[in-house]
Amino acid sequence: MWLGHLGASQNAGVLFDDIARQVDEGKSVKQAAFDAVTAMRHERKPIPGYGHPLHKARDPRVEALFRVAREAGADLRFVEIADAVEAVIPEIIGKDLKLNVSAAIPAVLLGAGFPLNALRGIPILARTASLIAHMLEESEQPCGFALLPSHTAPGIHRRLSARLQALSQRQRLEATTMIKVLEGITVIEQGTFITGPAAGMMLADLGANVIKVELPGKGDPFRAFKGGLYSPHYQTYNRNKRSIALNTKEANDRAIFHDLISDADVYIQNFRPGTAERLGAGEEELRAVNPQLIYCAISGFGNDGPYANRPSYDTVAQAASGFLKLLINPENPRVVGPAMADALSGFYAAYGILGALYERSHTGKGRRVDVSMMEAMCHFNLDAFTHYLSEGEIMGPYSRPQVSQSYVMECADGHWVALHMSSPEKFWQGLANAIDYPELLQDARFSTREGRIDNQEAMIGVLRKVFVREPRTHWLARLEAEDVPHAPMYDASEVLEDPQAKHLQLRISTQHPQVGKWETVRSPVSFDGVKPLEVSAPPILNEHHDEIIEELKQRQR
Repeated sequence: MWLGHLGASQNAGVLFDDIARQVDEGKSVKQAAFDAVTAMRHERKPIPGYGHPLHKARDPRVEALFRVAREAGADLRFVEIADAVEAVIPEIIGKDLKLNVSAAIPAVLLGAGFPLNALRGIPILARTASLIAHMLEESEQPCGFALLPSHTAPGIHRRLSARLQALSQRQRLEATTMIKVLEGITVIEQGTFITGPAAGMMLADLGANVIKVELPGKGDPFRAFKGGLYSPHYQTYNRNKRSIALNTKEANDRAIFHDLISDADVYIQNFRPGTAERLGAGEEELRAVNPQLIYCAISGFGNDGPYANRPSYDTVAQAASGFLKLLINPENPRVVGPAMADALSGFYAAYGILGALYERSHTGKGRRVDVSMMEAMCHFNLDAFTHYLSEGEIMGPYSRPQVSQSYVMECADGHWVALHMSSPEKFWQGLANAIDYPELLQDARFSTREGRIDNQEAMIGVLRKVFVREPRTHWLARLEAEDVPHAPMYDASEVLEDPQAKHLQLRISTQHPQVGKWETVRSPVSFDGVKPLEVSAPPILNEHHDEIIEELKQRQR
């Protein structure tokens, strides 16, 4: 009987959490509940956890649950929200739908400290349901009937409250502990600058044990910064790793390096072709040590061919792939933006490594994974090649923004707003309403999608004159009210202060014994609703030498 309520319980938890966020932003509980139910009504969605075919009045089991919450010392904030939703439903829907146990369960659990992502899992709701059913059984009352104080066996509420509190503590721990899907995988990374370190970091973010092997005294060249060895560039791609300094040209250090390789799953390097072999890290040498090793080599142009030995950096790869030409403003030609080719090549390398690891789990066979920056950027630039190969069209910097109807507009306060109008006509109707310009789409130039694409420059001129009249906050409110796809065009400092960024907990931090507090933006990948909030700071050069050597000794005993 109880299991049938689980889907509604999950959805009710999401509803209550949304209302709680609105209250945190300044609304009253009643107003937030009214707005949330109104929105669901407009979307023709049922109100989860309200109304029951057997109970015209409120389900009496609800009061039993709320009594448990009070006795357990739970925060009753979500109980108040659940009551507020019940109170506004008649005005909005025209029906007197009463709160049932499907909504009471998440109201109690959220107040007891369970995170929202825990409510999305069947196990926690099933366990809660079994507790409630157990309470009813002990009181000798059949499920579905009222549980009144006079009917309860002595101590039932006390015992259930204690069990609920214990369950809450355990679930909070489970729901906030980082899920390490690559736990048990060891990666030896001999990467420098961005491509190799980026690949290693992506695997480390998923829980792999990544050991960064660096040159003694200097380390990764990206470390150098203002006379030190901990530059922001280096920090960006080296979190969640450990560092050991080894000169693999020397016999003793090469022996340690081979010991690391012998027990590793993955090796990553991004040297020019031939360099790894001179350092004692070529595929043939390492595979003799560990036949099942996944050997990943990242290069600029590949291992052979006319450009194989050329030096390659981010801008070189962007230009060679045709991507850079899509970014350059012909009126002010200069390189712009971050090191996309470097970072994306690391991403593709990690992607290939994961595929090879999966295959090895079935076959036991190691693989060589090769990724060149030129190949990576050509694949990332696939849209431009598809247009050329299928239509003979050579895309330029404004081709995609013109078709997607994308704009950036400066506002009266000097801040900017970005719009992506896409294809649906409703977005343009909404924009016309938001800027109080209903006749915009009556203009023959802008009355059709094709017309707006062909006359984008003219549209930009019209919109610029409108947006510059008011500050950004004004336009953000108007655009949101009309459901227009938009966002403020932030810089890095503004992003982290955005309410959604704070809700997503993008900014995370840790303490390093030498560096002190260290902050970063977390990995975007969550598993089972658990955000990866744990992080270790990028290591100081050779920070973990003794620790790693001791692990090797323990393994050899």
